[in-house]
Formats: sequence, structure tokens, C-alpha cells
Amino acid sequence: MNRQTKQTRYNDTEFRHLSPGLPPADYALLEEQLRTYGCLTPLLVWNGRIIDGHLRYDICRKYDIPFEVSVQSFPGREDAVCCICQAHLEKEFLPAMFRRYLIGTFFTAAKNIAYRDRTRRDPSSPHPRAVIGARLGAACGMSMHTVYKAGTLAAAIDRIRSLEPELANGILDGRIAISYENAVVFAKLSKEQLKHHTRRLADSQRGRLTRSDLSAPGPHAKRTAERSAEKKADAPAIRTAIKEMPAYDPDAGMQSLRYTIPSWIGSIERTFAQSDLSAVSPETYEGTGRQLALLSETVNSALRAMAQCAPGAASPGQDS
Repeated sequence: MNRQTKQTRYNDTEFRHLSPGLPPADYALLEEQLRTYGCLTPLLVWNGRIIDGHLRYDICRKYDIPFEVSVQSFPGREDAVCCICQAHLEKEFLPAMFRRYLIGTFFTAAKNIAYRDRTRRDPSSPHPRAVIGARLGAACGMSMHTVYKAGTLAAAIDRIRSLEPELANGILDGRIAISYENAVVFAKLSKEQLKHHTRRLADSQRGRLTRSDLSAPGPHAKRTAERSAEKKADAPAIRTAIKEMPAYDPDAGMQSLRYTIPSWIGSIERTFAQSDLSAVSPETYEGTGRQLALLSETVNSALRAMAQCAPGAASPGQDS
């Protein structure tokens, strides 16, 4: 182990984001202990970056307290992320949302490790997503599908943090309540829109983001109103153009279908080429099967109708 001082820098943004803070009273106690007894527990470091001990590092830098580091060895970054998440998930003071965030991040990193090792060893091994989801779900007391949702949630929060860190921090520490579904929706907003919601929450002293907040007037309201006015001004010209169009085009619907069907075929072929059917959940498997069967029936019905009306075919009601 190496003895270091505050001049050495070990921060890694992603690793720090995975490390929860402490309640104020606990942080004050930690600070007092470090100032009185020094830093007795080494900081864990991988590849020159702290993976455990961010708060102790901050306090040691603040008061010029020497500390030791213990260098860890991992095959890759995902392995370090799993180590961090596992260590923090054992803590009792974690806010509920931060716990879900760590589970989701753990799942994604562990899944990437499984994919990496699978290509190196045995490509025929079970699908990593299902194996990791089931294993992590059992360890955390939740279903495999809840683990999948936690992975999506973690990605959504990371996206929000990249644009509006204050909002993401409020969600993770429990000051701002938001559902899984709404987190995914808000993650698709722009930086300006997310900042608007952060300011609005602060002004209203509310602690919850809901789907109805998306309909509240935002920073683009004026421009939206102007575009709406422009559309209304153009309405007479549009109506005139519509009046000049033929009342009915017998080929229009069939032509549209003709050019849409190839995209359906391509989508189905890509899905079956890229999916591991043995790892698909029973609900998804059965639901997709029902829809494909319905599609097949609809296609056969359409072909029969076309056969009856094809050139040279007997007209409806006429003996063949």
C-alpha cells in the first residue's frame, strides 16, 4: 500500500456517482473521526481511480490528512463497477431510488461482463441477460423482470444526469419522487426542458415529477404558440389544395400498403435473426406468437379478397 497526501487526485466521475452520500450527522461523525485519529482504512483504487472511499478522500484533502491506498486488480471497468455496486448495496442507509439505481447499474455491468466472457469461452452458454437477471433478482429479493426495469431506470437517470445533474441527484437521494415509467419519459427531454422542470420544482417546493408536468407551459410555449398561429394562417391554402384533389384514388390505399409491407418483413427477419428465442420470457413469447398468428390470418384473408377481384376472376355473386 502507498502513503499519499491531498495532492494526489483519484477522482472518477462515474465511480463517484455510484457512491451514495451520508446523512449529515453521519458525515460529521466521519469527519471528526478522521481529524482525530487519521485515515485508518485504505482507499481502494483501481487503475488510478477510487472505487471505495470517496468521502474519506474528500475529507483528507480538505484537512491535509495523509491516507493509504490499496490497489485492486480487475479485468475491466465493468468488473470495477460491479464491485462498487455490490459494496454499496450492503449498506442500510441507501435511499430506495439509489438502491434501484445501483441494482440497474450492477445488472448492466454484469451483463456486459457475461457477454465479454461468453465470446471468449463458450458461445453456446445460456443467454447472459436472463442468467444475470435471475441471479441478481434472487440476491436482491425481486423478480428478473424488475431487475430488467432497474437497468432501464439506471440508464434513464444517467441520461438525465448528463444534462441536468441537480435533477438526477434529487431523484437519487429521494428529494424528488418519480416513477420508473416517468423517469424513462423525462430522460428523453432536452437539457433546456429538464432545467425548466428543476426550476419549477424549486419554485413550487414540490417533490414529485408526474406525467402531467409534461403538459405544463415550458420554455418553448411561446414558440409553440407562434407555430400554431402560422398553421392557422396557412389553413385556407391547405383547404383549397384539398378541394382540388380527386375525391377518391382507388390505388392510394393499396399503394401505401405495398410500400409498407417490406418494412414489416425486414423488421420480423431482423428480430428473429438477432434474438435468442430460448431466453425470451414466456409472456413476450406467447404475446408475439398471438400477434404473428393474427397477422398471418389477416394476410391470408387479404389474399383471398384479392384473388376474388383479380383480373379475370369471377365477380362476387357470379358462378365460377
